Amino acid sequence: MYSTSEIRSAARRTAQGEADLRKTEKQLGSHVQETSSWWKGKAGTAFKEDYTGKTRNEINRLCAEIRDIESGLERLAREVQIADDRRRAEAAKKAFKR
Repeated sequence: MYSTSEIRSAARRTAQGEADLRKTEKQLGSHVQETSSWWKGKAGTAFKEDYTGKTRNEINRLCAEIRDIESGLERLAREVQIADDRRRAEAAKKAFKR
């Protein structure tokens, strides 16, 4: 079984992954917009619209999923902590009765 700190560490790494993805998406979006300086016409416009309409939306959806995973890990860490606290309390109670 994983410890609370290991689970929280996984949640932090997950959050960092989402932040890295956002940073990369921002850079990619900037590069896509820069294409308008040299890619003229319908094809260039279609490329930018496709990125904005599909790719960016998919990246945003993925980021939302990553945040959900992070939240789930944080919730799991809290539940593991509660269970650990209960086990310790019961062990102390049994030790006191002896």
